[in-house]
Formats: sequence, C-alpha cells, structure tokens
Amino acid sequence: MEGIHAEASSIVVSERLVKPHAIIATWLADHEERKRRARQERDPWRKKLHDPGNFSDSDRRRHRFLDALFKAIERQSGKIKQGDRRELSAEVSGEKVEFQLREKHKQTRRPLTAHEQRWRMAGDKDWKQELLPSGRLAFEIKTYLPAGLKQQWIDTDKQPLENVLPDIVAVFVAAGPLLVQKRREREAAERERQLAERRRYEEQQRRKRDANRWRHFREIALDWRELAAARDFLSTLRSMDVDPSIEIDGRSLDDWLTWAEDWLKRADPTVGGLHGVFRRIAEIKEWSYRE
Repeated sequence: MEGIHAEASSIVVSERLVKPHAIIATWLADHEERKRRARQERDPWRKKLHDPGNFSDSDRRRHRFLDALFKAIERQSGKIKQGDRRELSAEVSGEKVEFQLREKHKQTRRPLTAHEQRWRMAGDKDWKQELLPSGRLAFEIKTYLPAGLKQQWIDTDKQPLENVLPDIVAVFVAAGPLLVQKRREREAAERERQLAERRRYEEQQRRKRDANRWRHFREIALDWRELAAARDFLSTLRSMDVDPSIEIDGRSLDDWLTWAEDWLKRADPTVGGLHGVFRRIAEIKEWSYRE
C-alpha cells in the first residue's frame, strides 16, 4: 500500500480541463448539445425545461477531479466504465469497484417569498427549510472493500479532496488483488457448499432408495404368505373326491386345477431362487414409489 501511494503521489488535479478523459468529453458534448437544442426551442417553457444551464464551479471541479482520477487509474492498468445511468465504476485486476463523487448539500432556512407569504396560514412558520449545495465534495467507494480500506473522503477547509487523490488511487490499486482473493474465497466456499448440498441430496436419495427396497422386500414376503395360503387351498381342492371331467366355462376341473398351479408358479417370488429375489429388490429405486 505504501509503495502504491508513493507511485500515485505525483498525481495532480489540473486547474484547467485539457484533453479530458473520453467519458468526461462525452458529458461535455452532451451538455453542449442540450444547450444547442434549447436555444433552437421557440416555446419559452420548453426552452427553460430543456436548457441544462451553465456548469457551476462545483461541476467544473468535479470534472477536473474525475479526469485526474480516471487517467491515474488507467495508468495503473485499470479501466473506467460508465453504466446506463451514468453510474461509475473502475475495473481493477478484473474486479468491479463502484464509486461516486457528489456535492454535499446542507439544510438552510430562508425567508418566505412574497408569493409564499400570501398563502401562509396562521401559525405557519415564516421561513422555509431547503437543501442547498454546500460547495464541498464527497468521494465514496460504494463497493465493499476488505482489509478495512478507507471508502469515503470528504472536503474540509484544511484538506480539500484534491489533496487526497493519491490516497484514493492507492486504495483502488490495492483493492484489486484483495477483491480477487475475496472472490476466489467466495467461489471456493460456494463450491464447498454445493458439494455438501450434493452429498446431502445423495445421502437423502440413498436412504429413500434403501427404504423403498425394504418396503418391496416386505411386499414380497406378504405375497409369499398369501401364495402359501393359496397353495394350501389348491392342495385341499385336489384332495376332494370329484369327477375331474366336469367342465366349467369350457374347461374341465382338472384344467382349472392346472390353471391355478400355473399362476402359483408364476407368482412365486422364490422361483428364481435367492438371486432372483434380491435382483428384483435391487431394481427398486428412490422414485419407484410415488407416495
């Protein structure tokens, strides 16, 4: 940080804006174009509405300060960018650092105008409070910076903002590598979080799959018990003294007994042996049961 500050210490805000930075040149050109259009407007109300007026001393000071800042950051391999709403940021070491330079305002009381006096009610104050430009500039880095780097500087009588410009540039340059490190730490933490989340999900799915397989095992056991009852019932039927040639619905009783025997064989979960039972269970997945 000290080395960066020493390198930036030669930065000086010029008294006149010469060869302004491209962004500031765009501001100036846009301002002039708005003034030109206002001059061409015939309607006095629309002319007043669209005329941006002249730059104030504070505006010109802001332009000179930002011009020096932009160029100093770019000399340190940074890039200055402007958003759609003229929000400013610097890209340092590939990291975006947003910032703002504004004029502070102060609350003041002023006497009511003649028009305001006419509409004043009994008991109303005879003054009006309003915000007016203070002439003091405030520079703020809006992106959170690690390591306790300073993020705000304000004009004082003893220390105008121009005097601390080297400090500001030094903070930008120092912030780049620190932000890179913080981003990598966040990315590593996010990867670890995602990995832990995936492990939790996989464990949840494994437990669900295991529970479904146990459920299927019990279902097989119940089927086997019901088949045992059906087998005993079929054995009882075979022991009955009846004429097997008697037909029911086109089948003899002997055919009906064979039909029942075939179904018992097909429904028997043990017909494939131990391997067959657990192969069926292994086919059960975590999504096999919807409820």
